[in-house]
Amino acid sequence: SPSPLPPPPPPAEKYSVQFDGVDQFLRLPYFVRMRSVSVWVMKDVNQTNLYPTLVDAAVKGLTSSSAWNFNNWDALYVDGVAAAIQSQSVPVGRWAHIHLVASETFSDGMTLMCSRFSSIVANITLRCMKGKLAETYLWERPLSPGEVTVLASLGFDQSPVNSGLVAYYYLEEGRGGSTTDLLGLNPNATLANGPTWVAEIPETGSGWYPLERLTAP
Repeated sequence: SPSPLPPPPPPAEKYSVQFDGVDQFLRLPYFVRMRSVSVWVMKDVNQTNLYPTLVDAAVKGLTSSSAWNFNNWDALYVDGVAAAIQSQSVPVGRWAHIHLVASETFSDGMTLMCSRFSSIVANITLRCMKGKLAETYLWERPLSPGEVTVLASLGFDQSPVNSGLVAYYYLEEGRGGSTTDLLGLNPNATLANGPTWVAEIPETGSGWYPLERLTAP
């Protein structure tokens, strides 16, 4: 019998996005439903904000609420391990897999690396995180602790848990002011205020995208 085909070759360059910690952020489009979010992030060692926001979204389109608000998030995992729901739990100076589980369904536009309040009110930019952001996944259901552990252990560049997946922004374009949902279910997410593409990614995973394993919910 013929030998199995080798995996596809990796792209010539692999990218993440650098945010300045002042006013740059990733704005995701409106979602009908969202309960869990995973990202790969490197928090800069020169982070100046004491309580920077990594993820911010509105609950049922009514209120703005920080990712570190105990009233709206049930769980935070760092590299697959449960951690205190606070900004200080995000490691500094290295790539980390961060997973957040919301206490109820979020349904409004979401921002990453800065608070929604900072992004819509002039001169209020005290909640932005300085660092790099890579793959971003969103689910319509809370993932179990076991699923989060498996997701983190797979490493970067791996197919996420498909069940309930509603968006997968892989941040690999390497140029431009937006990033694409690889599931094809949502509009592009916007890179606001000029964050920079950098040829750096977490040093984990297979190094290629097994897109044939991605299926829409």
